Amino acid sequence: MHKGFLGFSIKYVMKENLQRKGKGKQLKAQHQEHYEHTIRELEHRNFELDALIYRLSHDLRSPITTILGLFNLTRIENNPEKISTYMEMAENQAFKMDKFIQSIIHFAQANRHAIEPEVINFEDLIITSLKSFHFMPEFEDIEKHIQIHQEVSGFKTDILRLQMILNNLISNAIQFQNPYKEQKALKIQASIKEFEARISIEDNGTGIAENCQEKVFDMFYRGSELSKGSGLGLYIVKRSVLRLGGQVILASKEGEFTKITISIPNLLHPKNPQKYQEADAVEKHLSNESIGGFY
Repeated sequence: MHKGFLGFSIKYVMKENLQRKGKGKQLKAQHQEHYEHTIRELEHRNFELDALIYRLSHDLRSPITTILGLFNLTRIENNPEKISTYMEMAENQAFKMDKFIQSIIHFAQANRHAIEPEVINFEDLIITSLKSFHFMPEFEDIEKHIQIHQEVSGFKTDILRLQMILNNLISNAIQFQNPYKEQKALKIQASIKEFEARISIEDNGTGIAENCQEKVFDMFYRGSELSKGSGLGLYIVKRSVLRLGGQVILASKEGEFTKITISIPNLLHPKNPQKYQEADAVEKHLSNESIGGFY
């Protein structure tokens, strides 16, 4: 009896030690994985910082140099019409610089701003984003289509990031319209479910070449001569969507269309599973409808 109990105790202790060793190895592996992830993230941030400093020194200095040169011309010019032209050119350079600074601010917000979930009125947000571009010369020539299907009123996410995402996508859709097409169109679709929202921005503009599609979300990438921005727009979109726990899907054909779809989770239910099957069915329906009957 005593020997049997002793044998059982030894086996139990040995089992406990093995389990502890196993847990120790597992914990060590987790720490190592976390350490390697942190190193990769720091390397990525350092690369971004180097690229940012280089671009800042170029994209800020260039318009400043141009403005100074134009002001020097106004000092030696007596023709009022030429002086007015120089001042207009200087103003355009100032607007260009301001736009770049705004994109840098958005870049910083996308990376550093803490996530602050609040209830979203998608219709108001989309209309506000769209109206903010009414000053663009191409805006009035574009036929706009908005479809919003919202099943729940309590959808929460970070409104600052979502606004930045919409602004960048709508801006691109307007900027890259095809000037040779008679019918220019922009379609915005939103499907808001309990656990997930999907928003797509589609245009029938210049499209994106297949060999450029993997690069368009890179920092400072400009894939077209029509690009007038900082090259940060789609980078900010992707970073912001990822910070919200979502994903981005790009579909484009050069010369025909570009469609970017984002999906983001409802932060009101952060621990609940995503209902992807239901959302995928809606997305498939919307995609078929837009490609078939939009243009």
